[in-house]
Amino acid sequence: MNFDLKEMYRYLISHTLPGLLLLVEISVFVYFTCLVKINTANLHLYTAILIFAGYAFSTLLGIILDAIRHYIFHSLVDYPQKTWRKVSDALREDNKNFNEGNFRAIKNYGIECMKVYQHFIEFSEEAIWYPYEAYGNIFVAMVLGLILLICGVLIKLSLWFWLILISILIFYIVIRMLYSEAVLIYKFCDDDQETFSKVYGQVIFKIEVVSSSDETITKDIVNIERDSFGPDLALDNMKEYLNEKFENKNNIRILLKVNGATVGYLLVIPHNDAYKELKEDNILIGEEASRFYIESIAILLAYRGQKGFSKMFDALIKELAKKNIYKISIHARISNGLSKFIQNKTEVTQLKRIEKWKYYNFKEPCDYIEANL
Repeated sequence: MNFDLKEMYRYLISHTLPGLLLLVEISVFVYFTCLVKINTANLHLYTAILIFAGYAFSTLLGIILDAIRHYIFHSLVDYPQKTWRKVSDALREDNKNFNEGNFRAIKNYGIECMKVYQHFIEFSEEAIWYPYEAYGNIFVAMVLGLILLICGVLIKLSLWFWLILISILIFYIVIRMLYSEAVLIYKFCDDDQETFSKVYGQVIFKIEVVSSSDETITKDIVNIERDSFGPDLALDNMKEYLNEKFENKNNIRILLKVNGATVGYLLVIPHNDAYKELKEDNILIGEEASRFYIESIAILLAYRGQKGFSKMFDALIKELAKKNIYKISIHARISNGLSKFIQNKTEVTQLKRIEKWKYYNFKEPCDYIEANL
């Protein structure tokens, strides 16, 4: 553990100093109410012990003040209209979103990203975080001092019933606040671990736009197709089909990769080429030179659900824009969510359900979609 004098100074200002203020208030209260007789004659002999004990008690009281301040500010400032349970849930959700953003920034851009953030927000010369905590904690200490003053008056007036009642009430409230904050921080820790696992457990996809195929690409795509459609896939026909489509310079070929391995692909051809092949199978399809047809899109099962489709589709939009094309068509599979994905990502101009599509061996339905990007 590295010793950080600057950090220690800020902690003294934000926690120990308000705690010391409360300790002085408690000492004055005890002295003037004569609850405890203090012999001050030989106190100078125990200066070192008193300083250490004062620092320790001040820090402890500062931590208690900090928990009370967190509870009060969360309830009255952040979410004044909610019960504490709902406040706790909202704080956890905010914390998850905040830390997920931080984790993603570090994962994508490195630790330097967080250093920049810390420089401007947490550790700038006019650092706002620790002064805010100091102000808040001193405020709580002074409120408690006011309560001690009221209790002192009650003692002088011998109103013991009200003194005991107020003391029990304050003690319960403080315990309740400390317990609630302790539970919240405990849940924060669990949430942070869950968020960290969520962010760093996700795969980093890379997009590659290729101009032709080779033996490795063909083998990878055949495996992807087999993973999507099962072992009955006709491999010889598939290899021939891929070589033909990938060598056609008019087509767009996009690969989705993880650590250099191809885990998904997207093949798009001119719409009129698809029309020639499919006009006998789908009477709705017509000729249109300013449109491209999504011939095939697939991802290995192990990598689905991690926005790989979205990454390839975004890359497709960029490639089509280079050709000044902003319209697409597709026979979209329904069972894997592709049809819904396309509908959500585009402006659909035509949609027709085909209950038994020939190219799914008449076993599955599909949606024929024409859409604007």
